[in-house]
Amino acid sequence: MLSDSESSLKINVISASDLINVQTMGKQDPFLQLSLNFQDKEQFVKTFTHKDGGSHANWNQSFELPLNGEPDLFIEVLDKEASVDEVIGFAAIPIKQVVYADGAYLNGLFNIYDTDGNRAGLVHLQLAAKGFPNSETPNFDTEPVQGESNVNEEHCARMKSNEKKAVGVSVAGGLFGAGFAIGATLLGKKLYEAQLEEEKEEERRALEGDAPVEE
Repeated sequence: MLSDSESSLKINVISASDLINVQTMGKQDPFLQLSLNFQDKEQFVKTFTHKDGGSHANWNQSFELPLNGEPDLFIEVLDKEASVDEVIGFAAIPIKQVVYADGAYLNGLFNIYDTDGNRAGLVHLQLAAKGFPNSETPNFDTEPVQGESNVNEEHCARMKSNEKKAVGVSVAGGLFGAGFAIGATLLGKKLYEAQLEEEKEEERRALEGDAPVEE
């Protein structure tokens, strides 16, 4: 059993390194958001944006989430944009590795991935599971160790959806810059509407238990 009514997960979001570059011009502006339930966008909490962080970002921010039996912590590193934020990398982090660690805490380095499953960077998190029989006051004055992370297929589908929105906005913006304002607006609108329909269909299939397997 991973949790009870008194348990929670303390997360210190320290930094990210070796991030892939998704910015076409200038340096990207990374921020990290996390949740125990990626299907509810209202449950995400996020760091501030590291302006011009590029391939590295430092945040040093802390969050605490109540645990109610969730198996994974979902993290997403994004490049802040005026319209749709660009996906840099994401991962699912099994919480059991924290709960079953000595003292129920872990100073860890976690790989994040792109939507093709390739490594997209490394995130430094300090995690402490509170309210468990083995929970102790965490001591993070140690060298971080490599932690376990993976790609959840449904979470990956969310990230692919975000990428499609960003592409639609980029295409529309490019056409506008070329002087085709009306065409760009219509194209962007159509791409956006098509994406909404696709998301609704994926949600319907997920509810019916026949969500498509991503290639």
